[in-house]
Amino acid sequence: MNGAFLFRLLFHFAFCLLPLSFLLMVTDQAQRHYLGEAGQRYHGDKRAIPGAAVPWVARLRAEKLAAQLRQSDVVLEYGAGFGWNLARLEFRRRLAFDLGDFLAPSIRAAGVEFVPDTKAIPGATVDAVLCHHALEHLMQPAAALQEIARLLRPAGKLLLFVPFERERKYRRFDPAEPNHHLFSWNVQTLGNLVHESGFRVTAAATGPFGYDRFAAVWAVKLRLGEGGFRALRRLLLLLKPAREVRLVAIRPNPE
Repeated sequence: MNGAFLFRLLFHFAFCLLPLSFLLMVTDQAQRHYLGEAGQRYHGDKRAIPGAAVPWVARLRAEKLAAQLRQSDVVLEYGAGFGWNLARLEFRRRLAFDLGDFLAPSIRAAGVEFVPDTKAIPGATVDAVLCHHALEHLMQPAAALQEIARLLRPAGKLLLFVPFERERKYRRFDPAEPNHHLFSWNVQTLGNLVHESGFRVTAAATGPFGYDRFAAVWAVKLRLGEGGFRALRRLLLLLKPAREVRLVAIRPNPE
C-alpha cells in the first residue's frame, strides 16, 4: 500500500466520521448566497443580461459545447443559472439543476426541464453532465462529482469548466468580493480532483473566457447587435486576457 493511497483512505475515513449535522451546517452556510433574496441579488448583479442579448450569449455557449455532445443524449446541467448554456442546443432531453428555485421560470422558458434536486433523478440515466462555472461555488466539490458520477451512464461524459484565476485582485482577501468562489484550480489540480473522484480524464486545457455580460450590456446600450457583441468581447479578451480551465472526463464502465 503506497503512501498516497493510504493518505486518501485516512482522509475519507476521517471525513465520514464528521457529524452529519456539522456537514449540513457548513454546506448550508455556503449555499445561503444562492437562495431566496440573496440568490436573486447575486444572479441579478452578477449574471443577468438584457433580454435582447440572451440569444447572443446562448448561441455563443452552444458553439462552445456542441462538438462534445450528441443530439441523442440526455444532458443535465449541474448549476444551470438562467439556463442559457442549453437553450440553443437540441438533445433528446435537457435537464437543469440549480439551488435557486426562482431560476425555474427562466430555465423553463428556454425549453429546459428544471430539476430542484438531482436525487430525484435515477442513477445511470444521463448521457452527459455539464458543469459550467459552478463547481467553485460548492463547499463539497468532491461530493458533487460523486453525485454526477451516480447520474451518468457508464461511459457517460462530464464537461467541466471552472475559472482560471490569476488576476491581481485574487492576491488579497476581500470579504465583500461578490463571486463567492471557494476553490480555485489549474489544469493539473482539477484533473487530479476529477481523477480521484473516479473519472477518466480525456482532455484538459485552458481556453479564453469572460466578458460575456459586460459585452452584452454595452452592445445593447450602443445598439451594436450580435456582431458588435462578439467583436467587443474579442477586443476585451485581447486587451485583458481571461481564461478558464476546460476538462472532459468519462465515467468508466464498471469492471
